[in-house]
Amino acid sequence: MFTLLLHDLRYYLSNLKEAAYVYIYFLSMSALFVFGFSAEGSRDYAAAILWVTLISALLLASPLLFQRDEEEGRLDYLRLLPISLELVVVARYLACYLVFVLPILALVPPAGLLLQIPPSVWGQVVAVLALGGALVLAVIVMASAMMTGLSHHSGLIGLMVLPLLIPLVIFGVSALDAIISGAVAAEGSQLLLLSALAFFLLPLALLVSASCLRVTGDS
Repeated sequence: MFTLLLHDLRYYLSNLKEAAYVYIYFLSMSALFVFGFSAEGSRDYAAAILWVTLISALLLASPLLFQRDEEEGRLDYLRLLPISLELVVVARYLACYLVFVLPILALVPPAGLLLQIPPSVWGQVVAVLALGGALVLAVIVMASAMMTGLSHHSGLIGLMVLPLLIPLVIFGVSALDAIISGAVAAEGSQLLLLSALAFFLLPLALLVSASCLRVTGDS
């Protein structure tokens, strides 16, 4: 699996210009919301703004997950390898997290300045978004695997993903709100709920993704 992970990382890094659009979108959307609120309003809605921009930025990366591999024949090659598709999906998921989510987390300080988030809580905001990004990416990977083989399916992925992310957004926004406002007790309870979602959702999403790719190859 480590070899697969290195291969996927090289693949994404060779197309880093496309990944850069995701980072630019995250920062520009954060800045765009600022113009619609006062300074106090930006801080009041900072938690929701960060979650909305994170989800929409990662949705931009959905066509880069499996569809291009299917069109260029790489998925057929991966299906023929003497390893399970579950390991292939795990390697692809880890590569996407390293290439897409981690650089977005590095943009939290400039986004925090724009949204009037106190610098003292930036580390906690990054921790919540790191966990939330892992969950959002897992759902997007699952939806992308389901849609593999269909043409022009990016819009369908968004329609499929957004209802599934409603519980995650509710708990995630509450956790960030508690951090920004200084409500430590509320923050801890929301983080526990996010961790429980991660424990349940991550294995399920990766197993479903592998099953979808397997069915697509058999059809």
